[in-house]
Amino acid sequence: MTDVTSRNFERLAPEIEAAIENAAFVAIDTEFTGLVYDPDATPSLFDSIEDRYAKLRQSVASFYVCQLGLCTFTYVPEENLYKAQAYNVYLCPRSFGKVDPQFCVQASSIEFLCQSGFDFNKCFYEGVPYADWACQRAAELYVMNERYFEMPGLSKVYDSVRHWLNNNDRSKSPDGENSLTLTLPEDLSAVVVMADLKTRFPGVLVELSRGGLKLTLPENIEPQRIAAQGRPPTESELRSAMVGFRRCFEVLAASGKPVVGHNMLLDLLLLYHQFCEPLPKSYAKLKAGTELRVPGCLRHQAHVSPASATGTGSDRQRSARASARVTD
Repeated sequence: MTDVTSRNFERLAPEIEAAIENAAFVAIDTEFTGLVYDPDATPSLFDSIEDRYAKLRQSVASFYVCQLGLCTFTYVPEENLYKAQAYNVYLCPRSFGKVDPQFCVQASSIEFLCQSGFDFNKCFYEGVPYADWACQRAAELYVMNERYFEMPGLSKVYDSVRHWLNNNDRSKSPDGENSLTLTLPEDLSAVVVMADLKTRFPGVLVELSRGGLKLTLPENIEPQRIAAQGRPPTESELRSAMVGFRRCFEVLAASGKPVVGHNMLLDLLLLYHQFCEPLPKSYAKLKAGTELRVPGCLRHQAHVSPASATGTGSDRQRSARASARVTD
């Protein structure tokens, strides 16, 4: 299993997307910051579909998915087995100018995560950012209309990094790394600045730390090479940084691949709310809307065969008789 954080997401994102595209089916599981926002919204065996949806919708609007487990299963016909690729994705919302997401936590859920060994530091410091459709539009306005590249505080950030590189003025962290810690002005988004610095100073590792942004210079990277290869980020690169993990979710939704999970209606609703838009008031509108905007999001499949997505009828008959194994 591969842990996915803001440190390695840009490198792993194409791999995750390709794994989804080539998969026969995908399994998901989530961890979130709470289950029931209001005791009156506790699910009951006597709920109608509409009643259950209304209760879940209330909770979905309050909590967020802090960890997504995603496992793709690709059929290997020569060996009659499925190859599994598992990813453990830490997620954390980030602020962009006036965009400042809020979420609640429920004590029992946090206790469960603690007992399960959940790494809260990795979640909040290294969680992959994301934005739903509305937040993306607002974040783009923040970058483009607020003249992000002309902000006074940004030039000071560039100057500090250049001084560190040119003069080898590197603070020594306890582990002996050559690093620099930057404290950002409040009007600068950490996610956008991180994406900016990664293109202006290629090879320098940039991550969130307790003191601000931590930049680390690997031993095999020369400062002169960084200065020669650096460039400003494109709008597309900044947009990709703001969208974050939603790009992988959209690949999964558009692929139409069967999604397998245990009792996962709440998981799907949370993911739709988190990566797309607030849930509609009625379950009927949800079904209609997701089929138009996110095809296959609420599609159920009872049986999965190795050739179900691409094979012919005879292929499917043969595969139905085969006893496939799963390997990682």
